[in-house]
Order: sequence, then structure tokens, then C-alpha cells
Amino acid sequence: MSLDARDLITLLREHPATRRVAERLDGSGDVKLKIEGGVGSSLAFLAAAVGGSATGTRLFVLDDKEEAAYFYNDLVVLAGEENTRFLPDSYRRPGKVEEKDSDAVLARTEVLNALVDGQARHVVTYTEAVIERVATAKTLSDLSMPVSRGDALSISFLEKFLLEYHFEHADFVYRQGQFSIRGGIVHVYSFDEERPVRLEFSDNEVESIRYFNIETQLSEQQALRVVLLPDVNEVTDSSSYDSLTGLAGTRQAIWWVKNTARLRDRLDSLKQDDPGNIWISSHRLLDDLENTRVVEWGSEPLFRGEIIQLE
Repeated sequence: MSLDARDLITLLREHPATRRVAERLDGSGDVKLKIEGGVGSSLAFLAAAVGGSATGTRLFVLDDKEEAAYFYNDLVVLAGEENTRFLPDSYRRPGKVEEKDSDAVLARTEVLNALVDGQARHVVTYTEAVIERVATAKTLSDLSMPVSRGDALSISFLEKFLLEYHFEHADFVYRQGQFSIRGGIVHVYSFDEERPVRLEFSDNEVESIRYFNIETQLSEQQALRVVLLPDVNEVTDSSSYDSLTGLAGTRQAIWWVKNTARLRDRLDSLKQDDPGNIWISSHRLLDDLENTRVVEWGSEPLFRGEIIQLE
């Protein structure tokens, strides 16, 4: 009888190393573990096997984007797509202050909102993404504008909100951060939505909410509620930012970090070329990690944690 990935996960949960990791991570505090002997996809198998035991969001930090993508694909197969998110950085060239990638900004905003809402079970990321500052939970909440069908809302008020938070008034909506108004219909492409929405008004009431296709302009799906969110990186000051460790919560999160010492050195190198104060410092990141649960693997660990051998 052949075993699939889920069968292997079930067997792996009974392995002494898996049980020891789960036991040590079951709680809060500053637990530090060092995994040795893992090769290939074994760390993804271990993380998926432990996932059902320990509480808290798991954040996995890999050396680079390509390696993180492979790890993410493994974890999707093992833990399920609905439980696994990928957090990219916002820029087209990692580590450079250049043009943003709108698709990456969208994906990043979705994951950060999921973290705040407690809907992100596993988050896979990498060096350039973890060093980038994020909006605080309060900032994300303050900048969000929920709109529900039946709400008392005027188009003029909605337009004022969108312009205040740097949405672009356009004839046709085709990218995040744009909106258009035609009579009693408002099209908005929010930064936390994969598709734009069509809001239809009757006097000062939201009569219907529908997602629509950019190419055909045809409505595709009705919705009872949407949340309009601007690009938080464009509309907030420095006091509204936090580190990813702060947003995830140092006590609730479990960090799985490959080569933590290498991560520190890379962050220090990137920080030297940071005219816009886009990135946090390695000191902030590592101070937060000191106070939470961390599982390390790879050849360059940083913390002196309990060594657990995979065989």
C-alpha cells in the first residue's frame, strides 16, 4: 500500500523528534530549538506535522524568494492551501528602493490583513520581505473602510475618502488604487482585493456590491460586504509602522528561521542603503525573536537552543 503526503504526516506525528518539538512549542515564552539532520522537504514535513499541536501563527523565513517559493509549495501540499500564505516584498528588485510591484503589494496586504484577523495559520516569507516595515494593526484598522449592502453612504463622502487616501480618479479602473464614478455607480480597486468592485447607489444608500472583470467590465459575483483599503505604505507616517514580528505578536507567533545569523547579516547590509527608511533594523527583529518561540535550521543558527536531531 502506497502512502500519500497526508499519510506520512500522520506517521511523522508519532516520531520522537516531532513529539519533542510539539511539546516544547506548546505554550508561550522564549523557547529556542535547533533542528539538525533535515534535508530536502523534511522541514516542511516536520512543520506540517507539528502544526496541529502548537498554538499560534507559524512564520517561516527562508534565505531568498526562490527558496521560500519551493517551501511554500511543499507546505501547501502538506498543510493545505487554505492554511498557507506567501508574503512577498513590495519591490520589483529585492533590496532596492525602486518601483513597486502592484501584484506583490496586493498579495502582501492580503497576508498582513489575514495576520491581524487571525486567519493566517502558516506564512512563508524571506529576507527582503521580513525586513520591510508593515503598518500596525491599528493603522490597518483605521485606514480600512467597510462598505456593506444597505449602508447609508453618499457618493461624495466616498469620493472624499478615496481622494484623501491617494486613490487615483480614472476613467476606467484597471489596477489597484484606482476608482471611477459614473452617475450612481462607483468602481473601486482596493489594495486588499484581487478584483475591483462595483458599488451601485440609490440616493444615499448602497444598493448592491459586485465584483467585476477588468477586461469585460461585466459583473461576476455579488457581495454583501467589502473593505476598501489604500496602499498603507503611501499614506502613513513612520509612527504608523511596525515590524512583522510586532504585527504577528511576539507571544503568539512561532518563527521557523533558516540561517538566522545569515539573515541578520543580510538585514544589516540592506539597511545601509535605506534612504527612505523602508526597512527595520536587524536589532529590532532579533530583539523580538529573543522573546518568542523560534525554531532554527541550516548551517548558520544564532540562538543557543535545544538541539533536536531528525533521523
